[in-house]
Amino acid sequence: MSLGGLGAVTRQKLQEIKEVMSEKDNPTNISELSKYVTKVKSMNIAKRKELLDYHINMASHIRSLQQELDF
Repeated sequence: MSLGGLGAVTRQKLQEIKEVMSEKDNPTNISELSKYVTKVKSMNIAKRKELLDYHINMASHIRSLQQELDF
């Protein structure tokens, strides 16, 4: 996968996390809150964020190496 492709996937995953996190104030009853909590647990947001951070850092490092090598 190219860095451009990786960037698109990374942005999509970040958007998914943002959408779920923005829903945190929406539940108005216990049933809705339960569904939200189940959704958050199934996404394993902490692990996803860790992986996204890793990929972003790797992509940044690779890009800087490419720029150093470009003439």
